[in-house]
Amino acid sequence: MGEKAQDPKIIRHMTKVMSIPANAAMIQAARYEHESFAQMVADWPKETIVELWAYLKNTEQD
Repeated sequence: MGEKAQDPKIIRHMTKVMSIPANAAMIQAARYEHESFAQMVADWPKETIVELWAYLKNTEQD
């Protein structure tokens, strides 16, 4: 990592930064499976919102 990556004023949570590629891939996959990531979230049944949260959390770690 570069000098700026070591600066805690810029990057305070490296694990969050490292999750960016996986999160981007999940959003891209949702775009292909649904009309868009936003559409997937909008169409998710409100009665099962906890399952959406679990889906997002589990996908983040894959």
